[in-house]
Amino acid sequence: MSDLSNPTSRVLDVITLLAAQPTEDFSLAEIARQLSMSKASAHRLLITMADADFLARNDKHKTYSLGMGLLAVGQAALQKYRGLDVARSEMAKLSLDLNLQCSATGVIGGDLLVLAREGSPQSHEGLNRVGERRPLIPPMGTCHIAWGEESVTGPYLGLAAAYMSRESNAWLQEALGLVRRRGYSVSTFGPASRKLLQATVIPAGRHRDGPQWNMIRNTLGELTRSEIQLASLSDADGAAIGRIAAPVFSSNGTIIFQLVLSGLPGTQTTRKLERFVERLLATAASVTTQINGREPIARSKEAV
Repeated sequence: MSDLSNPTSRVLDVITLLAAQPTEDFSLAEIARQLSMSKASAHRLLITMADADFLARNDKHKTYSLGMGLLAVGQAALQKYRGLDVARSEMAKLSLDLNLQCSATGVIGGDLLVLAREGSPQSHEGLNRVGERRPLIPPMGTCHIAWGEESVTGPYLGLAAAYMSRESNAWLQEALGLVRRRGYSVSTFGPASRKLLQATVIPAGRHRDGPQWNMIRNTLGELTRSEIQLASLSDADGAAIGRIAAPVFSSNGTIIFQLVLSGLPGTQTTRKLERFVERLLATAASVTTQINGREPIARSKEAV
């Protein structure tokens, strides 16, 4: 639930909603409905944003879309996440090569936000829109946590401690070290992770309510060991894989975003999964190099 004041939050909600579907125009009624606003309140807000050129209004069709005033904001954001331009190109090559979906996700406001996406998934579980966000909770965003600072890892592990079993909590903490050593995160896709995926997704411009949070917390306790993190790729034969992620680092050794392969088809053999991991690691390393980034620590010689 947003802690922002309501008027400020509504402005952000409108921008987030339209940014998630940048090629589409929305009517006043559509925006009001999707953001649970009255038409009168939505009208005042949209007119104000259009006057500031944050929105463009089509007078003939009476619809709204992103405005030119946001270009400067977008350019400024690209300076911070400048690796995205490089990443998109490399992600497109990777997606074409593996016939999988690849996305880039960053941590913003305590959420994992889809910053870019290339390719098409081979299962519905990989359907993610740019602008879609999920809470940073186990087992999502493990790369961000494995190399993260205490301000990030503390709340993540704290949430797990409250709702996971002692054994699952111990494995989660051990898994973070494993992710750092081998340089990537991989988890299976089972009943609990599928349920969690459905419970955590939130459309652009919406907020999570109490019942949704209760479902999320309860589902954390149902995650199996491999749904949290797969211990070894040799355990992957016959298993459905949910996602494989690898970090992209900045010049000071912090994670800018992670690259994620998702929507993998059916079950996987160890050999095929090894190829996916190798190609993803090479892509993440290439993006890191091209933006003059560096890994914060040397990975072990552990086999991929």
